[in-house]
Amino acid sequence: MSGQVLHDKAASDQMLFQRMGLVDAKAPEAFNAITRLALQIFKTPVSLISVVQEEQDRQFFTSQIGLPDDVAARRQTPLSHSFCQHVKRAGQPLVVNDARKHPLVKNNLAVHDMEVIAYLGVPILGPGDAPLGALCVIENEPRVWTDDDVSILQDLAICVCDEIRLRHQMLEYSDLLAAVRQRQNLTVAITTAFSAPNLSMEQRFDAMLKASCELFETSSAILARANYDEFQTVFAYQKGDMNQGDVCTLEQSGVTLSRVGRQVAAQQESISIHDATFYRGASEDGIGCYLGCPMFINGTFFGVLEFHRKAPRATPWSDTDIVVLNMIGQFAAAEMSAFDRMEALKRSEDELLQKLYHNRKNLAAS
Repeated sequence: MSGQVLHDKAASDQMLFQRMGLVDAKAPEAFNAITRLALQIFKTPVSLISVVQEEQDRQFFTSQIGLPDDVAARRQTPLSHSFCQHVKRAGQPLVVNDARKHPLVKNNLAVHDMEVIAYLGVPILGPGDAPLGALCVIENEPRVWTDDDVSILQDLAICVCDEIRLRHQMLEYSDLLAAVRQRQNLTVAITTAFSAPNLSMEQRFDAMLKASCELFETSSAILARANYDEFQTVFAYQKGDMNQGDVCTLEQSGVTLSRVGRQVAAQQESISIHDATFYRGASEDGIGCYLGCPMFINGTFFGVLEFHRKAPRATPWSDTDIVVLNMIGQFAAAEMSAFDRMEALKRSEDELLQKLYHNRKNLAAS
């Protein structure tokens, strides 16, 4: 991984762990109960649950009992004082009967500064079952740990992992519920924009395209109507080089409708691309992800509605996204058709009034 990718992942993990109560938060009672139980079973002065964060050069104690007061107040140490980092890296139990003689940790500063002499630690797993840190018990004098000790501590670690998994699932459910509510609100905003009687057509389409961009998490939206082999951008949202009324042909460069949008028109089928890095025509237009559909009126092709942004999506568009896109496209086509009919009716009315005026004028002259 590149340095930037690692940095972004570390920042994302930090936010997730905070929300789960694993770091930089009050110690959850569910974890405190496990460290208390470990202390009672093993009769050690110290028991703790650690989250090892190499990017921050620290281990954070999600729960701890028995650490020196200054360390307990900070609830963390640098990795220079961490045995748990070796548990995370190996993904295996670490058994240390006498740290002063153990080749892996004899030079660790925790031996001198925190009197960590005997240590037994087993991995705890985070989201995706990746090693996150350790559940451990610590003695300030040598101790020979048995296979039963390791087995019992691993059983307790399963309880820790189950609690972490439960907290992660609850967060996912909460985020999903929030996303569903947001989609509902945006869908209502889109349908309201079409039906609002006090808004002009320009205001309705501006509100609709803005809400649709939020719904699809895109930055640009274009509604283009077809006129034989030409496309006229009727409305564009957040697309600086595409203004209302621009006209282009399929052969021209610098067109209003994207190259992928012209494929939608040619195929008269929806196109969804979550990562357009290697998609022909998309990179030339600076498109990272794309969602577009044809618009029809009474079975006749009318134009194209498209949404896109520069950055790719991490996941493909869902079937629901495609259904909603086509629904918006048909609403937009119907709105444009109604506007065209109103304009045609207005022109007919003007022509009729002109004829009546001329007829009256001719009658008066005769």
